Amino acid sequence: MMPAMVVPTGLRRRLLFIVSRERVDLYDALREALSEEPDCEVILDRRSGERRSGGAPDGRERRARPRRERFPVDTEIRECGWAVVKVNTWPEAEPRGARPGG
Repeated sequence: MMPAMVVPTGLRRRLLFIVSRERVDLYDALREALSEEPDCEVILDRRSGERRSGGAPDGRERRARPRRERFPVDTEIRECGWAVVKVNTWPEAEPRGARPGG
């Protein structure tokens, strides 16, 4: 049995499902299946390959190493068509008039 995920006080756990743009069928199915789950969101992967262009004009790479390392999520999306990410968020702030005495 797996231990329960501990979320620090005041934080709310959400699950973000990221689906490849090539898997619109899966995106639609997940959105329907999770539509009643308030802590789940399904999105299409908006990225489109590497953002930066090639290297310097002489063909060399301008940076010694990539600025950002690829996360395992990238591999999951490419290989499986989807990935899920746990996100901790702060609870929504209440409007000032909603608090007693506020």
